[in-house]
Amino acid sequence: MPPIHHMLYRCPRCGHDPLLRLVRRAECPDCGTVFERGKGSDILIRTPGSPTRVSTARELLVAASAMVDDSLDECMEGDAPIHQARVAVGRAEGQDIVRFNGHVLGFSERIKSEGKGILRLYSDRVIWCANGNDPVAWPLEVIRAIQISSRAIQVRFLPCGLRQFEFLEDSPKRWEDLFRLALQRFYAARGEIIVEFQPQIVTESLP
Repeated sequence: MPPIHHMLYRCPRCGHDPLLRLVRRAECPDCGTVFERGKGSDILIRTPGSPTRVSTARELLVAASAMVDDSLDECMEGDAPIHQARVAVGRAEGQDIVRFNGHVLGFSERIKSEGKGILRLYSDRVIWCANGNDPVAWPLEVIRAIQISSRAIQVRFLPCGLRQFEFLEDSPKRWEDLFRLALQRFYAARGEIIVEFQPQIVTESLP
């Protein structure tokens, strides 16, 4: 399981963003709720004045993601960034074979570093502003796939291939949610709905 503050970047109880990072737990500075790892995928929830209760990581993720969905419409008005964060960027250059005890378990992307900078997501494009270089912009329509990978997200662009954005302070789960929601709204405005994000984005016409 990833660090709780990466998974729960927003309090699923009151909506405060962000949660405070603590050892094996995260705390909401607004309502005082503490989220702590339990057994397996269980999360212990301790709210001041209430008994401890147990929830699953999935339940909390759904609650936090719903709050992001509700607040995104305001962010998408005008031409201001929906969100931005400091990232280390890499380009995929082939794959490495993952082996264990002589058996092939799978493949992993071989990432070549392209430096650090600021990643900005807009309602119709994503911009990477690298330190000392001109900004690079990709329209949302050229994004062909997106997935979370540990502390990073991997985005496949046409025609330039896969880029990995590793977040230096922010939550990769936040960015996966934001990318997906922005893409869903972008295609909805064109009369389409996204039916798959992986292994590639697949759309269908809205009924």
